[in-house]
Amino acid sequence: MKSKELPITESVFSALVTGHARSGDMENAENILSVMKDAGIEPGLDTYVSLLNAYAERGDINKIEEILENIEKADNYPLDRDLMDIIATLTKAGYPQYVENILEKMRHDRGYIPDAMNLSLSLITQGFEDTAFQVLKSFPTSTLDTQNGNNLDRGNFFLRHCVHMEKPAAKLKHFCDELKGASLHTAPLHFALHTALESKKTALAIDLMKIMKEEGLPVRPHYFWPLLVEHQKEKNVQGLMHILVHCYFDVRINMYDISGDGRRETSL
Repeated sequence: MKSKELPITESVFSALVTGHARSGDMENAENILSVMKDAGIEPGLDTYVSLLNAYAERGDINKIEEILENIEKADNYPLDRDLMDIIATLTKAGYPQYVENILEKMRHDRGYIPDAMNLSLSLITQGFEDTAFQVLKSFPTSTLDTQNGNNLDRGNFFLRHCVHMEKPAAKLKHFCDELKGASLHTAPLHFALHTALESKKTALAIDLMKIMKEEGLPVRPHYFWPLLVEHQKEKNVQGLMHILVHCYFDVRINMYDISGDGRRETSL
């Protein structure tokens, strides 16, 4: 590098760490730290994070914890955002079982919540919603999700994105049960259904109403209106009939209740 007059910076060494690791040469990847010191450059967080991610790609949690312990002794501990990168790497590499080990090391620095929300959303988008839920549950209890004006309803952002990504109703029910059981949300199933209706996710909305019915939760006739109105606008008679059939045979809402006739009382 010197002969070519290339600047010797930490970013160059970090790239070398990653390069050695990607080629499977972890010994030389870790030896880069000694090379840096010989060159008069003290390894910084960027280099350590590159090495940590390299071991995360291989699922070597013992090495990860060993390196974290060593740099903590040097008073150079990674930021929560750096640890989130390791979580993302572990998850995408197929080692979600080690995510909890990293979550336990979070310091909940300033900015933790928005960074953790972004990580959760990214994981959901990539199909790793179970790991995203682990991240959600790691939020410090003193900082609740207030994005919708209700301190008791943590996880609205999580449920909303799961609905937008059309995750299965059964998976949504699991998350809702967990949130409800941990007193992290007052009415998660209702919120998920509201989001599905708002987003015009017809099939998911109907599945959620079936689940609510099975759970003994009230399913109101007006829940169907957004779905019916949408098909009416498009003059989609088949779609209208599809909704009404599900309404009557699956969710057991009376036709009179839907029409607003008022001659019958709903049994819900």
